[in-house]
Amino acid sequence: MGTEYNTNPPSQDEQFDFNAWRELFEQDPEAFERQRAELIERTIAASPERYQQRLRGLMFQVEAKRATARNPLDACVKISNMMWDHFEQLRLHLNAVASPEQLSEAERKRVNKPKTSATVLRLQR
Repeated sequence: MGTEYNTNPPSQDEQFDFNAWRELFEQDPEAFERQRAELIERTIAASPERYQQRLRGLMFQVEAKRATARNPLDACVKISNMMWDHFEQLRLHLNAVASPEQLSEAERKRVNKPKTSATVLRLQR
């Protein structure tokens, strides 16, 4: 039987054991994916309920990026770009609150851009 890996969400005092996870991936990629999914789900379930739907939506986006990537490096780049896009949105909104007069015209348009909506169409069978 293989090595057991701690798949509980780490506390703030615990360190993520990168080498153990790397070893699991190298020895049994399917077990790695299974345990990765379990850890993510337990981490989300341990989060405040008001954030869980948003976290699951975010993980859906991350998994979609992974699924469309050509290879692991491409997935990493796509997920990193997604993170930086969200970080930029946060930066813009924080700056808009702190000092709106310092925003450029382009930044003002992005901050004030209305949320888009869509009509869900019923598909015929």
